[in-house]
Amino acid sequence: MDGLDDLLGGMDPARRHRYELTQRMQKRYFSSRRDKTLSNEINRWVDVTLASLVGPHPEGRILAVIGDPGAGKTRAIKRAMSAVPALGQSTLCVIAPRPCTLKQLGRTFLSAMGYELHRDLREHLTWEKVRDHLEANQVRFVWVDEFQHVLDGKHDAQVAAISDTFKNLVQRRSWPVSFLLSGLPAVSSFLGRDRQLERRSRTLEFGCLSFPASTGLIREVLLNTIVETDGGMGLGDLATDEFVHRLCHATGGALGVVIDLIRSAVLEAAERSTFNGIIQMCDFAAAYASERGCEPSENIFLSSRWHEIRPENSRLRPPVSAEER
Repeated sequence: MDGLDDLLGGMDPARRHRYELTQRMQKRYFSSRRDKTLSNEINRWVDVTLASLVGPHPEGRILAVIGDPGAGKTRAIKRAMSAVPALGQSTLCVIAPRPCTLKQLGRTFLSAMGYELHRDLREHLTWEKVRDHLEANQVRFVWVDEFQHVLDGKHDAQVAAISDTFKNLVQRRSWPVSFLLSGLPAVSSFLGRDRQLERRSRTLEFGCLSFPASTGLIREVLLNTIVETDGGMGLGDLATDEFVHRLCHATGGALGVVIDLIRSAVLEAAERSTFNGIIQMCDFAAAYASERGCEPSENIFLSSRWHEIRPENSRLRPPVSAEER
């Protein structure tokens, strides 16, 4: 298995248990109403593209899927796209590098299509090759994940050049291409800057979980499934509304972050010397501290003033030097 067999074979029983528990938890996918919405949007994106391609004025379409970090966009998109018959045969999937210039993005496209540039080409020549290879490889759909990296730090003229590049690919009569752009909310703002791109696009936002609206989902689906079914542990007294509220607050309500924190807490519980089959608040506190590196007073799962703590600020700060005082 890609050279990992020796690593797996060398695990002691404790490590093997942790590996198997982690694998079991990570295999599970949690569906919600937004998955149905995403599936509908992706099918619509494909169907409208196909209808346009056989019409008198073929052109591509753009679907933007936006949300905060940890919202679960990437895994949801992979799952939804894999459910569309034959879509993978005509789809190119790339992750925008960081930092990312327009030329670097073009090189990323070419590399994903198996074409390596052996000399440095100017930006417009790079994108000429991208256009040629998209057609040569019969690519009709392109998914660019982390698209905000393309926009980071760009001034207006650079953003306009990015818009023009994508507009050229979408409108190219001989071989139009449709795009799925996923990333932070800045992606939607980018599309709104250009009327021609905007009118060919749709946007789906992955919102956050909130208290008390998401209490049932968090308690009855996420906690019960991850802790009890996958982890084989009891929830004890952690199914209270207050605990769910703490969990929402600590993660900013991002679904993927909520799931990751619960899974980390299960691993903390499994390795705790006093573990008695029941997950405890201290396990979530340990998982949160490991992620944040925070003082106990800034740990949302320990502090009585947890609702006053801003998670983005609850990290250890480097000591202040004498010169900075």
